[in-house]
Amino acid sequence: EISYYREDKYEVDFIVSYNANKHLPIEVKFRAETEKLAGLRRFINNYKLPLGVIITKKRETALDGNILHIPLLYFLLLN
Repeated sequence: EISYYREDKYEVDFIVSYNANKHLPIEVKFRAETEKLAGLRRFINNYKLPLGVIITKKRETALDGNILHIPLLYFLLLN
């Protein structure tokens, strides 16, 4: 199931829910700057998740704490 998250000024673009109670939050930031991740961080903390994903314009993959930065090109190749 795919949904979104919005609480006050916080939001996450996509929440992929699977196996009844597991969630993967995905934020899309198709720009070079990806610092504004308050909604993603809040969702990860509220639901005590091990990982969140941000899809970026950048060409390198990176892990920043529990947020995985994936370039759009690689994300599209995952399927």
